[in-house]
Amino acid sequence: IVPASGKPVSKRERATKTVKALYKKALEIDADVYQLHDPELIPLCRKLKKKGYRVIFDSHEDMPAQIKIKTWIPVLLRQIVSFSYYILEKQVTKKLDYVFSVTEPITGRFASYGVKTETIHNYPLLSEFGTFQKAEAGESEADGKDREGRKTPPVLCFTGNISITRGMRQMFRIVETVDARLIIAGKIFINEDVEFDKLLKTHPDVEFRGPYTRKDMLGIYRESDAALLLLLPTKNHVQSLPNKLFEYMAGGLPIIASDFTIWRPIFEKHQCGIQVDPANEQAVTDAVTYMLSNTREARRMGENGRKAVEEEYNWEQESRKLLSVYQQLTQ
Repeated sequence: IVPASGKPVSKRERATKTVKALYKKALEIDADVYQLHDPELIPLCRKLKKKGYRVIFDSHEDMPAQIKIKTWIPVLLRQIVSFSYYILEKQVTKKLDYVFSVTEPITGRFASYGVKTETIHNYPLLSEFGTFQKAEAGESEADGKDREGRKTPPVLCFTGNISITRGMRQMFRIVETVDARLIIAGKIFINEDVEFDKLLKTHPDVEFRGPYTRKDMLGIYRESDAALLLLLPTKNHVQSLPNKLFEYMAGGLPIIASDFTIWRPIFEKHQCGIQVDPANEQAVTDAVTYMLSNTREARRMGENGRKAVEEEYNWEQESRKLLSVYQQLTQ
């Protein structure tokens, strides 16, 4: 890891001072291949390519679509900013050596520009999860009891960035009707922390753990009986394969997830959870109730998900595609 500058204090500084520092450091390193990820680095991609370097742009999201829902951009400007970014992205990336993305729809958009593309999914590092085991109490906890035989409410969890479009309201509503605890961990989106705090104060069955480490995340998964992934159907979400989905699977957790088409083959093939319309409160409640009432079935779903990650959805296998492209570009 080669640092290029200090931590930026604002988005403006990140897009100006930090980018300049990265470009200066990039030229000093004189690398064989440069792979840049953040959208504000698009101009840097162009500069490095003009210098004759091999350049890859790595886009994990449909950024023109995501810009349209960014709350820190004034509503009247979002369409203009989105279109302007689309034009810049297209002009620059079609001249690069490769573009990576994490889903086929996003990769297809870049392929339409005429650039070489590769879909490299953001699967979890299997070695990080090791021989992951659920809570030490074993079968007694699967039956809804602690190690001393006392009845305990089941535990739901959500880890990741927290926002309204990521199902924040839906998750709080669940514990209003279902006898369960909910653990939420992560960072709250800008301008949505006030509503989150209000919901937290009125829902005693919800525990907020705040930002977390990877070790914290594994601990939460061991505590939990099922995981929630109730993203709302924004354009960016319906085309995504969030790493959180595969981390839940790696953690052996059955999942209650949004009924997005792109996720459906995974759930149908591996039977690792239940998909539901996140806007249908009754359907969400029914799915959670079923999951928590049928502990043997839920455990089977969790085991199915874990097996799928071990065999298919892991970074150890997916990284081979990345290394193959590097080899092509440097031969």
